[in-house]
Amino acid sequence: MSKSVIISGATKGLGKELSFAFGKSGYQVFGFFRSDEKVAALMREEFSSSGLKGEFIQHDVTHEGHSEAWEKINAEAESLTLINNACAPFEPKPVHLLKWDDFQMAFEVAVKGSILCAQSVIRTMVRHRRGTIVSILTSALGDVPPKGFSAYLVAKASLQALTKSLAAEYSELGIRVFSVSPSYLETSLTANWDPRLRSLILEQGIEAQDPAFVAAYILGLVEDPNVPGRGEDYVVPAGTI
Repeated sequence: MSKSVIISGATKGLGKELSFAFGKSGYQVFGFFRSDEKVAALMREEFSSSGLKGEFIQHDVTHEGHSEAWEKINAEAESLTLINNACAPFEPKPVHLLKWDDFQMAFEVAVKGSILCAQSVIRTMVRHRRGTIVSILTSALGDVPPKGFSAYLVAKASLQALTKSLAAEYSELGIRVFSVSPSYLETSLTANWDPRLRSLILEQGIEAQDPAFVAAYILGLVEDPNVPGRGEDYVVPAGTI
């Protein structure tokens, strides 16, 4: 049985590592990206030269309406995994310096995008009575939150509620739904932050994790038949590969 994975935000940071981790494990990868065509082109070349199966598709996950990409994915589907990974770019700021637009942007990508992606595959998953939906959260939801991350965390908390709701509605129909919570990740997004800010984050006791390690951990959960997928959250353990 062929296996396919849809990854939002698939060309940067954790999404990029997820694309390669699943691709090397034999999955047909459908990677969504919003604007970085140059990076997507390089990933297409690397997939091709390595004999991996993958398509990197420019698709805004917040867009409502008809999409040929989803038609293609559902037509080819036998066993589908959806990983809601996309995250709006942001730079940590205290609440009094944020505008509502900052919260709205974070919510649009993390929550609206995840809802639309889930709605696009649910019928196919129910028809086959199999499928997996994974939400990428953050370990910061489970403790005292780091300062300056309110817009990001509000969106992630809403995504957690969505994950539990999907599990409540569809886990009895053969669809596994769960979330994964990594710690602070060193990615192209965080690389653009002020170095003093990045240092302050680490001084708050937040452990930096390698995106490749997190991607391998997520792959292991998806591949593990003993993972129930009833809305539970998995906090990524400390460690490296």
